[in-house]
Amino acid sequence: MGKRIFAICLMAALFVGFSYVEATAVSSVRGAGTVVYNKNSYTDANGVTTDSSRFVQSYSAGIRHDITDTITIGMDLLWYLTETDTTKDSSYSPVITLKFTPPGLYNFKFGHSRLDSLPSEGQHTTNTITYTSFDLPQSRWPSLKISYNMSENFNHTSPKTLDNRSTSLSLGTAYSFEAMEGEGSVSYRFRNDLTESNISDVTSESIDNSLGTNYSKSFMGDRLKVSLYASISSLTTTYRANRGVSRFSVYLPGAGGLICSACVGSLAVEPELVDNNTTSPLTSNVDLALPDWHIGIDTGANNDVAGLDVYISTSFGEESAIFSTYNFGWQVYGSTDNIGWTAIGGLTTTYNTFYHRFRFEFTESNYRYFKVVNTTGNGSAIDVTEIEAFSYLLKVAKKKDERTTDASSMGVRISYREGRGNINYNLNLSQSSVDVNNREYSSMSHGLNGGYIVIPRYLRLSGEMSMSVSESSGSNFDTIESERLSYRFSANSSILPTLRGSASYNYNEDTYGGEKTRKSTSVALNATMDIYRGIRARLSLFNRDFENLLTKDRLVEDVISGNLTLKPWKKVGVFVNSSVNRRTYETPTEKISTEIKTLDCDINLRLTKNFYYTLSLDIEPVEETAHSLGWRLTRALNATIYYSESDLKKSNNVTIGWVPLSKVGFSLGYSESEQFLTGTASSNMYVRGHIRFL
Repeated sequence: MGKRIFAICLMAALFVGFSYVEATAVSSVRGAGTVVYNKNSYTDANGVTTDSSRFVQSYSAGIRHDITDTITIGMDLLWYLTETDTTKDSSYSPVITLKFTPPGLYNFKFGHSRLDSLPSEGQHTTNTITYTSFDLPQSRWPSLKISYNMSENFNHTSPKTLDNRSTSLSLGTAYSFEAMEGEGSVSYRFRNDLTESNISDVTSESIDNSLGTNYSKSFMGDRLKVSLYASISSLTTTYRANRGVSRFSVYLPGAGGLICSACVGSLAVEPELVDNNTTSPLTSNVDLALPDWHIGIDTGANNDVAGLDVYISTSFGEESAIFSTYNFGWQVYGSTDNIGWTAIGGLTTTYNTFYHRFRFEFTESNYRYFKVVNTTGNGSAIDVTEIEAFSYLLKVAKKKDERTTDASSMGVRISYREGRGNINYNLNLSQSSVDVNNREYSSMSHGLNGGYIVIPRYLRLSGEMSMSVSESSGSNFDTIESERLSYRFSANSSILPTLRGSASYNYNEDTYGGEKTRKSTSVALNATMDIYRGIRARLSLFNRDFENLLTKDRLVEDVISGNLTLKPWKKVGVFVNSSVNRRTYETPTEKISTEIKTLDCDINLRLTKNFYYTLSLDIEPVEETAHSLGWRLTRALNATIYYSESDLKKSNNVTIGWVPLSKVGFSLGYSESEQFLTGTASSNMYVRGHIRFL
């Protein structure tokens, strides 16, 4: 109660302070409030109904006052209150900022915020953030930027069970120059991050230094441009357990990725699993919708490993189901030779929706190779992108672990333009080393691309070739070399003002340890035609052929898709979409073929300026009909109605919005759905209101 009174008093003090701001001063007052009430009902297959409700309030108030032309101060207060059937939580956060900007000189910023959380069940916790920065733009001297950030997170129990502090100090300077009719720059950056836990008395500190430079010059009347660049960096990370037994999770650099589908024994090499790209799906298309995928990593030598992280790329809906519903039946194995595998116990599996990854923690085991296997498949298009292995450091008290990573890179870019054509070349060399196990990594990549307009407007050609070679070595594992070769060609044409088309061809080839491991090709054709005014048709053809040369697996995919748009009148629109996807997956022992067809149609009618209707028809693969109706009764009042039904489910919702003033609004909504297969039903009702002022 005391905290609430304090928050109200502080808010009142802010508004009292506003009233005393001089009329001649430049100031602004802002504030907002939002209230939302939500009630849910769920009925399971046995007819048992469960009701729940949630009431959320959020308020904010603040001022911004220009003390002088160069000094600005701001004060804000944020307050949140959440009530459910069983809990009542609140939090408040005062924020103070100061900005000093002398004209043409330097910039100075300072800010402080504090967030107190007061749950009805649990501990009162506080999080504070303080930051300051100084920025000196470049003039005759190099630019300079210094920043310092500190955050604290602690609770108010006696004794404390949570007490952490993190600080970050960074310094950067850069200088741009002109020399020999060219332009260049030099930059340096320093950063020191420190994390401390006063409860377990452990610290983690990293010191990062980096230096970079670049220079570019044009020749032949700016038709030819050459750019050179280079950089070096050193990162030292120190972990300390000062008192009790503690541990830090540290990732092990992967010497190679491994993959196999429904196999026994060794796994095939998959370099993309350890390429530090956690967003792009593998070319080999590892989809967890299918069971029995073996996803592994080669750590280079026998290591103590306590966990694996597997990253995926999928839709929001599938990710929600992964978090709450799907069970993949995960199992973990270890091996010293990639042939005989031993099951590892103590497995705990979690999924993180922020990082889009599965985390597998298990009994710490000493092997070189590790793999996870999904014994069941779920969902669709849940594509694996990356795998990482980690171990724990400082498993005993009063121990220190320090590791340093040194890296350097250099390269050149050359571009040339002449008339209708252009050509570009890029070369990059990089090297890094980690003092743990004397591991070294080096890579070389270069590429050539260009384009030529054969006939203006009617035909444009472009092509690209790239090759990358990487090598990793260490004191306790053999040198491993991998290589990727890629080609791409494309053509674009506008044969007629009403007819446009394009074609492309891609080829990729991977080599690992001197042996070709896989290759893939793809061909795409697209055509768009304006048949008549308001009538447009589009046709796309796509073919992909992927082959794993080690496991003799092959995937062939053909996709045909089309779209027809009809807009005979300004207020009527008809959109028809159709596609056929055929996939054939071959292994030395079996052949699996699938075909998926889709067909849907949307009809939009805007009968008046304030009234519209949409009919959506899904014909394949599942029949579903949906109706959507929108009506703007007045400038301040509008309503929408939605209804859909298929063989699997039925749902509908109604929403009403009222905005009597530009800064005041209210909305009301109700929805319900029924799942025919599971025999479950749910409904939801909400009321929302908001107000704001400036």
